[in-house]
Amino acid sequence: MSEVITILVLGFDEQDDLSNTLFEAGYVPIVRGNMMEALSKLKHEPFAAVLVDKNHSEEDTLEFILNIRDMDGQIPIIVFGTIDNEDENRVLSKQNNTCLVGESYNEIKNEIKRLLKN
Repeated sequence: MSEVITILVLGFDEQDDLSNTLFEAGYVPIVRGNMMEALSKLKHEPFAAVLVDKNHSEEDTLEFILNIRDMDGQIPIIVFGTIDNEDENRVLSKQNNTCLVGESYNEIKNEIKRLLKN
């Protein structure tokens, strides 16, 4: 039996397309709609990576990632979707083991694979 690779997703629960894409790629997505629920889940359960959907979350992405980094400095974080704030982009891109990608599910899957190889 293969190892279950669980990924925490900050976004809306209705993200069936993303969840299906992750399942098909062999990952188990756990979707949480707000930052506090996601941080609580991360604190109590192991995850291989964290996905942050900028388009389907009303949370402060930078605050969320800094909170994650306080808990786990190495967990891979992938931020995807539209990020309009260049200052935020610059800070996010400098975070350890954090990457920014577009909205393509293939791009997200490829980045997960790349980050989990390390």
